[in-house]
Amino acid sequence: CLSSGVCFTQAIEMPQSTRKGEAAPEAGAQQPEFSAKMVLVPALMLGLRFMKLDLSEYVVILRICYVVSTLFSTGVYVYIMQHTSKSEETVEVVEKMIEEKRRTVKIGDYDSEEAFKKIKAAGVAVCVVGFIHLKWGSPMPLLLQSIMQPLNLTDDPLVQIYFFKKPATGKLKRPFKTSSPLQDLLEGGGNKDDSSAETNTDAAAAKKKAN
Repeated sequence: CLSSGVCFTQAIEMPQSTRKGEAAPEAGAQQPEFSAKMVLVPALMLGLRFMKLDLSEYVVILRICYVVSTLFSTGVYVYIMQHTSKSEETVEVVEKMIEEKRRTVKIGDYDSEEAFKKIKAAGVAVCVVGFIHLKWGSPMPLLLQSIMQPLNLTDDPLVQIYFFKKPATGKLKRPFKTSSPLQDLLEGGGNKDDSSAETNTDAAAAKKKAN
């Protein structure tokens, strides 16, 4: 290098894969997708603080909104349970409890099970939100859940398939991925889990054919 300035410029322009001590990025790796819901809650809280809005004056309205939101979300999953696919196609489900267990179920039965899990999760959420609200008198959980429940429905694979009529391929392929965005961020993306799951499924299928 002729000068320290030239060396500094070359160091900046040097690709990450050629710098010392750094590994080349994996081919095909994708970063977790950004969602507006990730910043919705902080933005909402900042907005309420900026406007100095006292939610305690709207407790009755928030309670009604929360009940309506919960009933609407539950009703969506009940509808899905009653209108599940009649296809004879099956899907292999891996249950991780004490030890890994694999079972094969029809698509309609799998969708019903997933919808029922959502209903049970909504029931648990009602207990938690109700306890926080009645114990400490905080109206914030009512507001947040009233907004987040309908938004979460739009991203749910079952809603995408049965209401938006999207094909069950890619991210909507059964069995559905259950990891959270935070877990994807810590693991560096969601493709790693999907590829390993597909590899395990293919290996199990090949072993079954060989037997």
